[in-house]
Amino acid sequence: MVSAAVVRERVARPTSVPQEAPFQVIDRLELQGLIKEEGIDNTRAAAGVALVNVLRYKLFTEGRIPGSINIPLGREDEFDHRFHKDKMIVLYSGSEACEISQSVARALTLRGFRRVFDYAGGLANWRATGGMVMSGHV
Repeated sequence: MVSAAVVRERVARPTSVPQEAPFQVIDRLELQGLIKEEGIDNTRAAAGVALVNVLRYKLFTEGRIPGSINIPLGREDEFDHRFHKDKMIVLYSGSEACEISQSVARALTLRGFRRVFDYAGGLANWRATGGMVMSGHV
């Protein structure tokens, strides 16, 4: 398991980021490590980890990782209003085949966000590996 400290070190280390992936891709173990060490915090602008489902609200209500919020594709301006550019932001969508979280991650890096992560496995991976899933309106 990769700890949150290792993920933070990868982000803090100056690297040349390829144009096609200007964000970090993490797996479930890395996500769990971040949550354990940093805690999910979608309300404060800078502290903790923002865990964001980027699917349409209807899909968000049908299933989501506990503690996550919904900012769907096309509403990236909400990130500017809610979070500092150095906030650790983890995005996820429906599955590894769904590229919505990657699209939002690219958009956020273009907006100047520096600590953007894509949980590539998405909700499908979370569910398949035994993760608790919430549903219903928020």
